[in-house]
Amino acid sequence: AEDVPFINQAEAAKLNAGNPFGNYRVFQQTRACELWPRGNIPPDFQQPVSSNVPVLIFSGYRDPVTPPERGDEVAKYLPNSRHVIIPHGGHGADGLTPADCVDRLIIEFLNRGDVKSLDTGCVETMAPPPFATK
Repeated sequence: AEDVPFINQAEAAKLNAGNPFGNYRVFQQTRACELWPRGNIPPDFQQPVSSNVPVLIFSGYRDPVTPPERGDEVAKYLPNSRHVIIPHGGHGADGLTPADCVDRLIIEFLNRGDVKSLDTGCVETMAPPPFATK
């Protein structure tokens, strides 16, 4: 909802011209947000946040919504961050095995308060479930 006021409908329609679904989702989301209570959005809302606190950033390599490039962009402003890209991840790691990899990394990060020494090797072993045709 906080991003909707910044959507340029004409630009969205142009970008979605070749999409078989067209601009439907953007239009419906905008329409739904017209009914939602609104707060004031500060002018600097879309400006990057800079901080030296440790930050663990996850991206799914196959995420069409917030691809890894976005994580790289965020990391530029967070010098004490670590960007972990999950090779088979989408807009989350649901359904991938080992299922506890991301949770273990988050818990380890919270316990240590440090991103540099995390052993992120388990993300390379994360795989989607087998696809059954019958």
